[in-house]
Amino acid sequence: MRRSTPILVLTFSFLFTSVASYSQNKTGELEAVKELAKANHCAGYYVYKQKGYRVNQQLADKIVRHQYNADFELTGSYESPTIDYTINLDFIGTPVFSADLQLGNSVYEVYIDKKRVWVVAPDFVAKKDSIVFKLGRGDHEPDERRLAVIPHKDGLRIITFSNKRDKLFLYNWRGEGLIDTTVFSLPESPMTPEEIKKYSKDVKVKYRPALQDLVVTKANSNTVLAYPGTNYLYYDDDKIWLLLQTYLGTGIHVLTLDIKSGAVTTSNFFINDLFKNFHAKADNYRTPYALIWKNHLIIRNSSYYFFQYLFYDLATNKLVKEYTATADESFMKLVNSDLNQKGTWLAGGDEKKLNNEKAYLRKLSSGDGFICLSGETIDSITITNGSVKDIKGLAGSMVAIGTAFIGAALNLTIGNIQIIPYLQTFQKKMVYFHTTFSRGSFDISPSASTTTMLDKLLENFERKDLKSKSSFFITTDSKNIMAVFNADTGKFELYTLDE
Repeated sequence: MRRSTPILVLTFSFLFTSVASYSQNKTGELEAVKELAKANHCAGYYVYKQKGYRVNQQLADKIVRHQYNADFELTGSYESPTIDYTINLDFIGTPVFSADLQLGNSVYEVYIDKKRVWVVAPDFVAKKDSIVFKLGRGDHEPDERRLAVIPHKDGLRIITFSNKRDKLFLYNWRGEGLIDTTVFSLPESPMTPEEIKKYSKDVKVKYRPALQDLVVTKANSNTVLAYPGTNYLYYDDDKIWLLLQTYLGTGIHVLTLDIKSGAVTTSNFFINDLFKNFHAKADNYRTPYALIWKNHLIIRNSSYYFFQYLFYDLATNKLVKEYTATADESFMKLVNSDLNQKGTWLAGGDEKKLNNEKAYLRKLSSGDGFICLSGETIDSITITNGSVKDIKGLAGSMVAIGTAFIGAALNLTIGNIQIIPYLQTFQKKMVYFHTTFSRGSFDISPSASTTTMLDKLLENFERKDLKSKSSFFITTDSKNIMAVFNADTGKFELYTLDE
């Protein structure tokens, strides 16, 4: 079920990027229902208050729910017959399980499709499910478009956009049937008169096309990887940042929503010349990708022959650090890992480390790009850059495999629920690398051996296990667990990716 070779790993729930050598450990087994096959969809998550686990197994017309303690001993189970919502990612037009939501001692599950958001409360005492919240597209504004579904410590937020009213609506469900609504009015112009005079109004962001298929990520939080895309929504408990690419890749427009005050502020970071990008062929076209970390905007700006990191302090909008590698310079000065290329689980092959950095830059910039914060210690942060090559689907960034998961997960941050289905969507190949920076000064680490959870997943598990719809990934407060269903034994084998 796994590869036995030792690997370089990341420990403690994405919080540390490590260069030491570890191997994964099989730490337990869970009994599956007798009817389960590898083609059945399953999902699991950690329950923080109870220090236990829940595993959902989807059969034809029912969800079988199991509950375990910290020692993986079964403490409760029941069957929920339903066709109204599902674990099955292949169902179209049915809300699909997308995240757990834990509020105090209550544990909920979020089910979404392109039109609806439902919150379900599993009850292991009464042995039944209850739908405790529903929100449909158009329930409040007839033309609203859902941008993101955001689980947070006090509830569930859903943000939508109304183009007719030029407003953003933030619905906050706080449990017990309570819902608050905050309305944010978009600015009349995304540029100041001074910016229009300096750069021309042609470069301004257009909200209607930009506010769709956003890459949604929790700010200041590590993740395995990000969805490909060039427009982003980052969030924490107090703010939401919309990072939108300006016209012809000239820069990044930052729209900041203050949740408590309802205030909206904007900033523009123009980094590429409009006319050069307009006249550039594909290989010289520079594309910016961005993330938020500790009130800093971090931009990757790249083409076939160019790579750049830019660090801005959002309190002042000032550039605080810059790294650039041009066509006649070594790109490796900005890299702390191997130049990785991985064949994917729907294609296979092409798994290798690349040595020709110029050829690698071409591969990196010819695919659908992504950027994410993939590791953090008290001294450093690690950023993973990559691209997915030759895939089709929503926004040109996801493979069209006919699953409800695609439309649903684009509105959610990648978490412990979504990572395995996300890996299954790749059609051809992925290239990626890591860069480690010191906190504060953003100096590049001298290490050349940075690895993250992404490396660990790709190196440790065979394609058939990552490709299996019954496999799932669990993050606890101290470890990461990969669950792989063994059809021969009828059990889930649990592997802790730990020291």
